Amino acid sequence: MKKHNENLAGGEELPLRAKEIGAAGAAPPQKAKEYFKAFFTSHFGFSEEWNIGGNLLHRKSKNLIQSITYRLADSLPQSVLRNIEDELKNTPSTKREIKKRIEVEKWLDKGMGSCALSNPEMAQVVWNAFQYYNGDRYNLIAWSIMPNHVHVLIETEHDLSKIVQGWKSYTGRWALANNKKYGLRIEEDAKHFWRSEYWDRFIRDENHFENVVNYIMENPNKAKLNKDSTAHKFTGNIFSCAARDKKLCGEIE
Repeated sequence: MKKHNENLAGGEELPLRAKEIGAAGAAPPQKAKEYFKAFFTSHFGFSEEWNIGGNLLHRKSKNLIQSITYRLADSLPQSVLRNIEDELKNTPSTKREIKKRIEVEKWLDKGMGSCALSNPEMAQVVWNAFQYYNGDRYNLIAWSIMPNHVHVLIETEHDLSKIVQGWKSYTGRWALANNKKYGLRIEEDAKHFWRSEYWDRFIRDENHFENVVNYIMENPNKAKLNKDSTAHKFTGNIFSCAARDKKLCGEIE
């Protein structure tokens, strides 16, 4: 582990221990982002492997196993997000984003917003998007298409941000174009189907891998969805795929 200072934008330096004395928390937002990028780089990879999207840091290196969550644009009211942020404002910055993610996912499982992904036609389109570059840009491992968000675990062979953008771009256009036809309940004046940001976390070890697969597989049960729900139908992994007459290896019937 490196012990020296990291150069930030503009030639300034912040010591890696700065987080212990609050330097990053006191910095302007952009400087804080640059600090965290330097901190993560020193522990987990080279600077070119990272990019900052929105308020989150993403590792874009290839050949990683990545757990990804993204959600519909209407899945959470801004008032809920503000309340979560207020509740976590005194949480140490190094733990705040993880705790925020946990709280957000609790609210997502309440099924707020249009829940357009509960429509089988819409879920099939999302699944087809997963399949399109599977085995080329990434290898699909586990997935769960919930009513208002998606969990997916992949091994990357391509830039992660471009993979996620590819999924969102096609499915988002399809959803807005077919809103009325399939009764997706998206607001008529909606400009976006998906929220622009996404969460990702690279898998550190075997235990982490097992925990993530189990979390994805149990998400419909955790949200107390019926066994015949679309989410249950569109939740699976490559290990159970062959055992269930390969329905999840191609088009889901």
